[in-house]
Amino acid sequence: MKVIHVDAKNPDIAVIKEAADAIRRGELVIFPTETVYGLAADALNEDAVRKVFQAKGRSESHPLPVQVAGVEQLSMVASDVSQKAICLAKKYWPGPLTIVIKKNESVSDLVSGGLDSVGVRVPDHPVALALLRELDSPIVATSANLTGKEPPKTAEQAVNQIGDKVSIVLDAGECEIGVASTVVDISVDPPKILRIGTIDREQIEQVIMEKNIHRAAERKVESRSELKKIVGQAKSEGKKVVFTNGCFDILHIGHVRYLQDARALGDILVVGVNSDRSVRRLKGEGRPVVAQSERAEVLAALECVDYVTIFDEDTPIELIMAIMPDIHVKGGDYRPEDLPEAEVMRKIGGVVHVIPYSDTDSHGHSTTNLIEKVTGNR
Repeated sequence: MKVIHVDAKNPDIAVIKEAADAIRRGELVIFPTETVYGLAADALNEDAVRKVFQAKGRSESHPLPVQVAGVEQLSMVASDVSQKAICLAKKYWPGPLTIVIKKNESVSDLVSGGLDSVGVRVPDHPVALALLRELDSPIVATSANLTGKEPPKTAEQAVNQIGDKVSIVLDAGECEIGVASTVVDISVDPPKILRIGTIDREQIEQVIMEKNIHRAAERKVESRSELKKIVGQAKSEGKKVVFTNGCFDILHIGHVRYLQDARALGDILVVGVNSDRSVRRLKGEGRPVVAQSERAEVLAALECVDYVTIFDEDTPIELIMAIMPDIHVKGGDYRPEDLPEAEVMRKIGGVVHVIPYSDTDSHGHSTTNLIEKVTGNR
């Protein structure tokens, strides 16, 4: 075990890298948060996660909370990110709020205790945030104490309990709050407050209920699982469901005309929006300009759009398989049969419809052109 004293406000990046490397190797690290000292391990490494249970003397049937660097990393661990979750996260992250959401396949049952959900939060401590940003990957982060013992507010208290089980201890002095986070389960409807911490019930309910959630987005931005139900019900009523997808980074007139034309092909228009991670992979660093939650909300405010959902894959094929639309719309100079989505649409009994740029007058209207115009690079 190596104890390293670190500045609580301006942590040494070399120290942070050393701790991050230990986590990448599957080792355990004690680190400070604004609530209590935490025990960290790579959330995507089952062997490392198992060490956490052993260190704490905790049953593997109990779920472990996960920490990420920001709202944009929710898609790393979540299968569905609802608007309620986004609103709570934007309001109280970084901070002492754990949001329970439906997990994706990258999160093992060992982390979730066999449940289909996982608790996630973003800590409000410079050392913890620096560690998470350096890792660029989720960690399991539970209090650094033996099960049943008092959560430690100092590194010394943590070391006295489980110091022999870890590789590195980041000592940044006493934690400011000393109280565990508030926990809200958004994976159920209505949402359920599981534990009250420094954020009280009234504050949570104000966001969950209606005051701080935009009406259009709350009504129209849906998780994949909910959208599957909605589309199924619409199709059972004989309605034709149209689907399209894209980054929609900076919404412009070409987008609006394209979406209006797509909506005219059926009774319901569903728009899949690439997540921030997906856009970054497709477009490169510096994109997106607008965060996924805001892009989804802007699209939801359009009259021609009935539902919006965010997806993390680079192509919409998995989303198409899940919701099974009647028509998949693409914009551009394609032949429908040449598109990768054509085969999956054929399998589910649907069709691909291409709207040429000339029909929507979207050619020349693009996010890239707008960025170049604003930055003076054209």
